[in-house]
Amino acid sequence: MTLAVAACGGSGGPSTNGVENKSAEEIVIAAANASGSARSVHVTGDVAHGGSPITLDLNLVNGQGEEGSMTENGLSFQLVTVGNEVYMGCR
Repeated sequence: MTLAVAACGGSGGPSTNGVENKSAEEIVIAAANASGSARSVHVTGDVAHGGSPITLDLNLVNGQGEEGSMTENGLSFQLVTVGNEVYMGCR
């Protein structure tokens, strides 16, 4: 299974955690290290791919699987992982 993680820095205000000063590689390594010991992770966000907005809302539970949704160009998909199998259905 593949997990893609993206992050963007903010304006560097007083509530910053320093991520805006890290390279993309450092951010991915830190995220992978943090998620490896987490019991669960909730990933939400919006990204643009080729001018098309993609919205993610995923819940990942260690040892139990994943579920969530992805929307692109107005099409919404439900994602569920059971073991090593990923199931996707239109909503």
